[in-house]
Amino acid sequence: MPEESSYRRHTNEIVQSRLNAVQKISDIPTLESTIDCGQIEEVIVQVGIV
Repeated sequence: MPEESSYRRHTNEIVQSRLNAVQKISDIPTLESTIDCGQIEEVIVQVGIV
């Protein structure tokens, strides 16, 4: 996908934002609230780690 694609730019922004939150916040409820995308288990499934 081209780097200038708006989808790619937007997706990269979301991924970077979530990565920054995970690196800075160790409290799971606070992390879930910050990411605002459901429970942390659901976020992990979205990432495709599991």
